[in-house]
Amino acid sequence: MPIRSLFLSGLLISGYLVSLNVQGGACDPESESREHHQRRVDGPANARLAPGGKIIGSIPNRAVVTLIGFQEIDESSGAVVWYHLKWKQGGKTRDGWTHEQNIVCD
Repeated sequence: MPIRSLFLSGLLISGYLVSLNVQGGACDPESESREHHQRRVDGPANARLAPGGKIIGSIPNRAVVTLIGFQEIDESSGAVVWYHLKWKQGGKTRDGWTHEQNIVCD
């Protein structure tokens, strides 16, 4: 494969990886926008009764959720953020907690 093709392929691949990182990861923990904003879920994602608690349901992939609170838990490997959120599913408004990695930040 010519060097130019390898270079262009590398740009496409690295651009794709950057895009995945921005779209599928956790929100900036220092952001002022952690609460009361709509986000999407990179899921399906577990909905829990409390941070790290009992699973009470599943939030569909790309569901629009409203962040209503958060809790930062200090673990030995670093801080982990859990989001309290609400969403509509099956004609009902539901609420629960999910891990920060399940929230897409646009």
